[in-house]
Amino acid sequence: MAKFIKIKKGNVTKSNIGELVFGADQISFVKQGPATGAADADNVTLFLNDGSIVTLEDAGNAAAGPALTSGINNALTANPGGVLAFVDLPSTVLIDTIAVTPA
Repeated sequence: MAKFIKIKKGNVTKSNIGELVFGADQISFVKQGPATGAADADNVTLFLNDGSIVTLEDAGNAAAGPALTSGINNALTANPGGVLAFVDLPSTVLIDTIAVTPA
């Protein structure tokens, strides 16, 4: 059975994007900060199995990076796991930039 993680719309400020849903089995690695370089305080990078990279950022919140990283990792390892696990984020984390680098 497929498992997914979801970031609620309340944590996404992009007007043309609703909730973010990722296939849990498609995420190979979660890193605080950009794809290359040192950890950054306001973003998280998801490395997907197909070689693509997704970076989520809250530019106005220096505490967002650790919260995003922890929330995503907790959703990925949720036990008991169901079909859908929610990424639990503080209401102060508002994703305002979503960058996708294709494989």
